[in-house]
Order: sequence, then structure tokens, then C-alpha cells
Amino acid sequence: MRKNHIAIIAVCIAAAIVCGGIAGSFRIALALSGLHADYMEVDADFDANGKQIKILWVYSEEPAWAYMQRNVFGIWSVEYTGIRAISWLKPVGMRRFSARENPITEFESHVYYYGNDATMLIDPYKLALPHNVHINVRQAGKEYWIHWISFLGEEPSGINIRQLLLDAGFIS
Repeated sequence: MRKNHIAIIAVCIAAAIVCGGIAGSFRIALALSGLHADYMEVDADFDANGKQIKILWVYSEEPAWAYMQRNVFGIWSVEYTGIRAISWLKPVGMRRFSARENPITEFESHVYYYGNDATMLIDPYKLALPHNVHINVRQAGKEYWIHWISFLGEEPSGINIRQLLLDAGFIS
């Protein structure tokens, strides 16, 4: 009987350790990747494989973006980071006229861009944006984030966001 009690206690302790590890995996993943645990969650979504993702702005001596993903076991990991910008691609649909045609896959491209050199309030309507592009600007004084979303396969990676802002006179 005593051995059964020890086994039950050992299983409970192991379960508590596993649950604690899963619950704390978010901060553990940040620490293992060398990022500070002081962050702001900017975006949350699901990727093309149905895994939960979070985009974080991590405060530290060198602020950075972090793309985090949760696996099927509920454990978070930092997939990649970026200093000035971070981006990802997400399929959102397919279209075709008949079953014999190859489908046209439509994507949603996301880019978060950070800057701290604004000279005035950034007005997204005054930017020369490409077709099928939407941006959302968050700004506080000279610091700003731009969330760039493009649709129908438009690739934002070929567009220089900084140059668009310079041409419009919003940054120096």
C-alpha cells in the first residue's frame, strides 16, 4: 500500500512539473532565445498549418520583433526574430473555374515595421501604396509601427517601406 502512495505522489509531482513547463513555456522560450521577458503582444493568429502564432514587440536594450508558435502539445517556441521588421505569409483561399484547372492560390502577406524617426503624424492615406495593400499605423511621437497587409499574392518584400515614408516626408 505504501508503494502505491509513493507512486501516486510521484505521478502527481511529474504532472505538476509538466503542466508548469507547458504553462511557462512562453517565457521560457523567450529566455532561451535570448530575448527579454518584457514584451507587448501585437498580433495573434493561426498559421497555414493551424498552429497558433503570436507576434511580439520585445523591449530590451535592442528592441526586437519575435514570431512565436505553439505546437500541438501547447509548448511555445520562438521561430524567428527581426530588429526593424518581421514578416510572414498566410494562404487564405484558392479559386478556379473548373475542376480540371489548376487552382490560383491567394495569400495574405503580413509585415510589421518599426521606426523611431517620424517627423510628423504618419497619414497612411498620403502614402503611394501599391494595389491590394492595406496598412495600419500605430504611432507615439517619433516611434511608430506599421502593419502592412497585402492580398492576392502581392509581395511586400519587394517594396521599401522606409522609402515610401521618406518620399511622403513622414520620416527623416
